[in-house]
Amino acid sequence: MAVVYLSTAIAAMADSHCRIVSPDGSTNVYIITLDGKAYYNVEHHGNTFVSTSRLGMSTNIGDFSALEYVSVDQEIVDGSYELKTVKASEISYKANKAVCTFRNPAGQALKVEFRVGDNDVAFRYILPKEGETG
Repeated sequence: MAVVYLSTAIAAMADSHCRIVSPDGSTNVYIITLDGKAYYNVEHHGNTFVSTSRLGMSTNIGDFSALEYVSVDQEIVDGSYELKTVKASEISYKANKAVCTFRNPAGQALKVEFRVGDNDVAFRYILPKEGETG
């Protein structure tokens, strides 16, 4: 119960930057920042599915744990693919994609790509190549 109250308190005090909604509107991902840290949370049918969780990481090329929100680009993903080894071999996939750009205090960019489907959420970190490191 304490986690729910903490998540609600964080969300109330934070700057909300982006909401990514699934194609059918049942799943919502919220991107927020608070005190120089980035967070996300997931709701499905109005219920908390993933409580407020930190975004960021520390790598050998930079510390991306303190993040400032820069921008978001959103688009619709609609595709299909085939799997030859399962019964349901023709798979259709629809999702809404958002790429959120953040900067750390050193000015280095970190992008986080979210894909939100009707019943699934995925995200990945993207570190743009800077200098010789890639």
